[in-house]
Amino acid sequence: MALALIKRELSQRIRILKDEQTLINKVQDRFQNDYTALKTLEGKSLPFKSLVPLTNRIFVPGKVEEVELLYHAGDGYFFTKSLQRAERMAVERWKNLQKKLNRYQLMTILIQSIWTFAHQIKYVKRRMELDGASDEKKAEVEKSLFALYKNTISIFNGDVPEEFFDDM
Repeated sequence: MALALIKRELSQRIRILKDEQTLINKVQDRFQNDYTALKTLEGKSLPFKSLVPLTNRIFVPGKVEEVELLYHAGDGYFFTKSLQRAERMAVERWKNLQKKLNRYQLMTILIQSIWTFAHQIKYVKRRMELDGASDEKKAEVEKSLFALYKNTISIFNGDVPEEFFDDM
């Protein structure tokens, strides 16, 4: 029974991690697009003509006379930034998301490993029953699964120092 609960929780955590990974990839793509757009401004001489978006599908002609950008920081906050600083911010955000994505990928691998280990424990317990192993021996095998599960959950919950993930 306990193994079934662990398997259910692990499958839920894997699903959550995969959803987070998808979201991070989408956000990373946006930052990559921002960076690419900012790079196209670098070589242009001022003033230059451009289309200014009013909505996603409506643009009006405009003239850029100074490259000082309003950079969206999230939650409706905007900051005035130079072109170079806006580029650095986009790169920094992209790198931070990459670290987070690497961490989620590692967590998915860890959880999938525990999932596999849980199946192996179940098989070993069945085998032990067939071989007539004692209840103490079966309990010892199950205890090892719970210890591994607990360690993985502590990693999942962020109880491991960030340096652990730096080289990934």
